[in-house]
Amino acid sequence: GARYGRHYDSTSSGRGDNGRVLTLLCYLNPFWREEDGGSLRLLSTLSDEQGVADVAPLHGRVAAFLCRDKFPHEVLPARWRRAAVTLWYYDGNRLSERCEKGPDIEGFAFEGG
Repeated sequence: GARYGRHYDSTSSGRGDNGRVLTLLCYLNPFWREEDGGSLRLLSTLSDEQGVADVAPLHGRVAAFLCRDKFPHEVLPARWRRAAVTLWYYDGNRLSERCEKGPDIEGFAFEGG
């Protein structure tokens, strides 16, 4: 099924320096069942095989975690459609820069680890 590979939402330097500090997810899956998969797996490192926690995408569940150089994560294979809204809290300096430069700011398209 569909999945999303291991990554950081933000790093403090390099390509991933996009200013994100906090990730907040809200799951919108009223009929989700355990066998549907698609859980969020929080990791201690990108090479962590066990994970720190698996978060099932239950309807109305909200998950939040610090994301700058912390909590690499992945979405485990899903066997059914799942929906979530993702919000990021940005550091003030990078947010100001983002507002001034628009979509051309370096690092705001970062998706990989």
